Amino acid sequence: MEKKEKIRQIPEASLAQTLADHKKMGSTPSQILKDNPGKTLAETMSDEQLKVFILKQVNDVREQYGPAIIGGELERKILKIALNYLVPNIEYLRKIKRLPAELKDFDPKKEFSLPS
Repeated sequence: MEKKEKIRQIPEASLAQTLADHKKMGSTPSQILKDNPGKTLAETMSDEQLKVFILKQVNDVREQYGPAIIGGELERKILKIALNYLVPNIEYLRKIKRLPAELKDFDPKKEFSLPS
């Protein structure tokens, strides 16, 4: 199997990735994944830990949103990179029914949309 094919099989959401996924990517997994092979990052966290994790991601993107609106291309690229981490994680948590209640109706693509 080619490396591109292996990478396509890796979940986009960082919360859905396992130790094996990190090995496929050639990245260094966190200690928590090393200690819990076969579990996703989300599976290693309590609901409270997940809530803190995802709300921090939302706040990080929120901090990038203002500069992206008034800034130039670089600021927009930084926002897009941050959204590339947040959106899959929100979708994954919604799918596994572990999205915190505060984010029940949250849509990062709408919340952080940029004017054309």
